[in-house]
Formats: sequence, C-alpha cells, structure tokens
Amino acid sequence: MNKPPSQWQVLRFYIPLAIQALSQSLTHPLVASIVSHGKLGSTELAAFAQGHSLMFVFGAIGGGLITTGMVFGTSKTGMRNFHRLVTRITIVVIALQILVCMHPFYPFVFGRILGLEGDLASIGRMTTLFSVPLQLAFMIRNKYLVALYNEKRSGLANTATMTRIIFTASLSPLFVHFGLTGYGWGLVAMTIPVFGEVYLTRYFARALIAKLRDSEVAEKAPMLKQLRFTIPLSFGGILLSISSFMIAVFLSRADNPEETLAIHYIVMGIVSPLGFAALRMQSVVIAFPPAIYGKRRIFSFACMAGAILCLGPLSLQIHPISNWYFGAVQNLPPESIRLARLMALIMAVQPLLQSLRGHIEGCAALRRRPNAILSGQAVYLATMVIALTIFQGIPAIPGYVMGGLAILSALLMSLTTVHTALIWNDFEDAYGGPSERTPSIDMTQK
Repeated sequence: MNKPPSQWQVLRFYIPLAIQALSQSLTHPLVASIVSHGKLGSTELAAFAQGHSLMFVFGAIGGGLITTGMVFGTSKTGMRNFHRLVTRITIVVIALQILVCMHPFYPFVFGRILGLEGDLASIGRMTTLFSVPLQLAFMIRNKYLVALYNEKRSGLANTATMTRIIFTASLSPLFVHFGLTGYGWGLVAMTIPVFGEVYLTRYFARALIAKLRDSEVAEKAPMLKQLRFTIPLSFGGILLSISSFMIAVFLSRADNPEETLAIHYIVMGIVSPLGFAALRMQSVVIAFPPAIYGKRRIFSFACMAGAILCLGPLSLQIHPISNWYFGAVQNLPPESIRLARLMALIMAVQPLLQSLRGHIEGCAALRRRPNAILSGQAVYLATMVIALTIFQGIPAIPGYVMGGLAILSALLMSLTTVHTALIWNDFEDAYGGPSERTPSIDMTQK
C-alpha cells in the first residue's frame, strides 16, 4: 500500500510543473524582440503572433496526450501503444498545418478569418508553415514527459524546460545584435532551443521507459482505446483555443476597442500563465490518486496552491508595482492603469478556480471519464459566448472587464458541469442504469 505523502512531497512534484507552465510564456517576449526589429516592426510581430496562435490551435488536437499517457503509459505495452498514438496524431496535426497554408485555403484563413492583408497575410502564412518543425518537437516531447511525470520526476522535465528558456534568452540579443531579425529568424531562435529541450527530456526519460514491464495489474490499453480516451480531451482543448478568439471578436466591438483589448491582453498576460500553472493540478491528481493518498489531502493542496498563485494578480494592487508594470513596461497611459488594476483585482480569483478545475478534471481522468471533461469544456465555451453576449448589452459593464467576467463565469460553470457528471456516474455505478434500477411491469397480468 502506498504511504500517504506529506504536503511537502506533493509540493515538490507540483512546483516544477508550475514553473514549467510559467516559464514557457517567457519565450514569447524573448522571441518578440527579434521579430519586432524586422522591416515591418510591431506590425510584423502582430502577424507573427497570429500565425503562431494558429499553430497552437492545431497543436490542441494533441492536447489530451499527456493525460492519456499518464493514465495508460504505466506498462511496457501501454507505453509502446501510447508512442504509436503520438506518432499518428503528429502526422495528422502536421498535415493539417501544412494544408491550411496551401491554396485555396490560406486566403480564407489568413485573410477573412485572421484579418491579415498583403505582406502581413504572407508573414502569418509563412509563420504557420515554418512552425511545422516546432510543432513536431512539441509533439515528440509528449512521449518523454509522460515517462518523467509517471515516475514523479517533474524536476527533470523542468530542468529541460529551463535550459530551453536560458538558451532562447541568450540567442535573442545575439540575433538582434547581428541583424538577424524578422519573423524567420524569430522562428529559428524559438525552434532550436525546443529541439534541445526534446533531447534532454529524452535523455532523462529513456532509462525510465526501458525499465517498464508488463504485469497483471498494469494497464495495457491498445492504441484504439487510448485514442478513444484522447479524442474528448483533445476536442475540449480545441474548444478552449476557440474561446480566446471569441473574446477578441466581442471586445473588438466594445466601446473604445483599442483600450479595451490592450487592458484585457496585458492583464491576462499575467493571469493566464498563473492559470496554466494552476491547471497542472490535473497531473498532481493523476500522480497522487486521491483514493490512495487521501481525498481531503489532495483537495486541500489544490486549494492551497491556487490561493498562493492568486497573489500574483493581487500584487498588482500595490501602486508602485502596478505603475511600473502597466506604465513603464507595458506603456499604458496613466488613465488606463487604474482600469487595468481593477481588472487584475477581479481576475485574482482565476488561479484558484483553475486549480480546482485541474483537480476535478484529474479525478475524471483517473476514473476513465473523458466525456465528463469534454462536457465541462463545451460548457466553458458556451457559457463564455452567452456571458459575452449578455454583458455586451449591459452598459453598466465596461468593456475592459467584460472578457474577464466571461472567463470567470465559464470556469464556474465548467467546474460545476464536471463535478455533476462525476456525481451522476457514481450514481449509475452504484445503482446501475435505468433499465437495471426499474423492474419491468407485465401489463398482461391481472
């Protein structure tokens, strides 16, 4: 029987996951300095960001792979089938990413959907196309991250990621100094370190993969079973990717859209990475199953971790800090700093909600209930669209907080949906389906 871990043991596993989620967001401003020094300046960076975002939308097709690998990749056969699944999904993702850059699709995608024209449309298209090696590296990395996470070696995974960050940070000023600027060189500076990270994760994980063995109790799920488990999770990731586009659509139609969008994205630039770190609670739950290590212990840890991450946006209520970040760093005008500070206060609860969401989704994954997670993510998108539609018609709700309130509403509804689905599943498991609970009645009997 597994000995219940101390909070410190769980924290030691979680901290590298959180740092990894936070640190990955650091590569974008580093690469941005290379792209923004290109011939079109900041407008080139905007097109680059659009093309790069499209790459992540396609990458969301494999968004459920880490969870799938942690659930099924605990035996030699299970891991081998997981590797086969990763390979096939990678082929699909790469093919779609290339296809969307080809005629006749790219004028519609980059022109009508993303709203790019002329040289900017070309930059967005080429960014998506030349991001194929980057996408390939991220997909390959899944195989080795799963092995490290299953053995609770998240620190090694974080070492590989931090090495990538340091490598990117060292390349960025060198590229700018030698005039290697623009979106093409930005992609080079982003891609090479990621392949270095893949090499390190493979180096750390290969011994762990080699020692896997099959046993009577180990999961040996075939590839098709793992695929059926992955599809709802990945589809949910696609829905979440779409939700970010929906916010931009609504906020661009609010009063003073330039200020509204600027405040929203600057504040979310702080809140979103913290939310991603909190969502790593899903991996904690899978690595430390509550049924074995204690439901109350793991839930209280989720609450504690989420509450600590809330201190990030709360720190922006300190005027010297908010004036420095919003003013000096992000160049917001003084009248907008007060509004950004208010939105940061409203969004301070988001990391806690994300941590609780990661906890309940981890429980659903452990119980082989991916449809419960998908239901929560579908409700997340639907709630966000409904909330944005309602808020847009209420003059008392300013545009700069509209997106944040919609995100919080969607998180609450998503949490409730997954929790309700698991309660219903418990009910069915305990009492059987309706046909089993209700005895048949023979109406022919007198």
